[in-house]
Amino acid sequence: KGCELMGKLVERLNFGRIKERGTMPHFLEFQLDSYEDFLQAKEAPNNRKDKGLESAFREIFPVESSNGDIKLEYVAYELHEAEPPLNDELECKKRGKTYSASLKVRLRLINKKSGNEIQESLVYFGEIPLMTERGTFVINGAERVVVSQLHRSPGVSFNKEINIQTGKDLFSGKIIPYKGTWLEFETDKNDFLSVKIDRKKKVLATVFLKAIDFFENNTEIKDYFLETKELELTPIFQKYKNREELVSVLRTKFEGSFIKEDIYDEETGEIIAEVDAVIDEALIETIIDAKVDKVVYWEVKPEDKLLANTVLNDTTLTKEDAVTEVFKKLRPGDLVTIESAKSLIRQMFFNPQRYDLEPVGRYKMNKRLKLNVPDDEILLTKEDIIATMKYVINLNNGNGHTDDIDNLSNRRVRGVGELLLMQIKAGLSKMGKMVREKMTIQDSETLTPQSLLNTRPLNALILDFF
Repeated sequence: KGCELMGKLVERLNFGRIKERGTMPHFLEFQLDSYEDFLQAKEAPNNRKDKGLESAFREIFPVESSNGDIKLEYVAYELHEAEPPLNDELECKKRGKTYSASLKVRLRLINKKSGNEIQESLVYFGEIPLMTERGTFVINGAERVVVSQLHRSPGVSFNKEINIQTGKDLFSGKIIPYKGTWLEFETDKNDFLSVKIDRKKKVLATVFLKAIDFFENNTEIKDYFLETKELELTPIFQKYKNREELVSVLRTKFEGSFIKEDIYDEETGEIIAEVDAVIDEALIETIIDAKVDKVVYWEVKPEDKLLANTVLNDTTLTKEDAVTEVFKKLRPGDLVTIESAKSLIRQMFFNPQRYDLEPVGRYKMNKRLKLNVPDDEILLTKEDIIATMKYVINLNNGNGHTDDIDNLSNRRVRGVGELLLMQIKAGLSKMGKMVREKMTIQDSETLTPQSLLNTRPLNALILDFF
């Protein structure tokens, strides 16, 4: 009778005087929900939401052959119960078998070579273990539990390091996606703001902004980050007659700033200072000598020093230069064409198949940077990158606060469903590559969806996981 009792809990009698305050919460709910989110077994095959297993299939399919003649599309998947007596967990335990359901996927094969013929068939993909109501799996007769995993939540986090040689505080802001390339904005000991792509390749932040097509050139960057000011010089000349005083007054006004409009010598008509020139002491002397009326400039306040330095060291003039520069860093030794460089960078950050923040990453991002980007935007946006840069600049000026990566608010739980999903996505993408290869090799007359698919890598991964 022991087996029957396992299912039904023995009724408890309580002889205590103290009444129970409340009922125990259902602790296994998280596991059960996580797996149900993954399988969506209770939903009808055609109205499943785009999450879990469904999202994995939609991501891999449709698979097209290289010439586009043959196309394999995904319709829906069905879960079929095992044959009795194996559709009962206790039986599976007794017989040392796995308690599972068979996964059958409805696929549509479109063959343009043989006159657009369409075959639809149900393909058996393998077994998927089912969860018992106790949150366990029965694998080969043994009960197993999958333990959830804690990992760093996608989103953005800022931290501070101290440079050993100079004793200077260096700040960095990492944008961590759920999957894809890490982006890290950091300050270094020479006061540049640079970007690390995938934790190894370093480029100046301004080069990166131009490479991903947010700004055309440095002038636009300066317009965006710096304030434009205009200074009438005649009254100042009249007020300070002493040369040294005059120089020091002008130095405090705009030394280190960038000139925005060319300055001409009124008499000779020659150019004293061109656009983008940095105002230094020598230039101030020249301006005084030429008795210039007014100067239009981008003001570099002490807190803009970081950006100004970066712009000064940025030798790329157009975004094409910037793209090739980044490409050279990422793929040293490859031949650079502007098109290939552009597409590499676009693929890296703006392709949902390669880069994905997930809703949780987007939520953390909006919260940390106080943005209002819509929740379903899982790619990087201009606001994200600029807000991260500004935050790092602020940190460098002593405002804002850094994050602690060990704090649980910056961590996230990966449940059963998600862990299994990661395995299955890997298996499916291997399978997709094999299908593509087979499409080119096989005779296009005799193609069926079954002949294209090799489900062995997928099943091996599922078994390996459990």
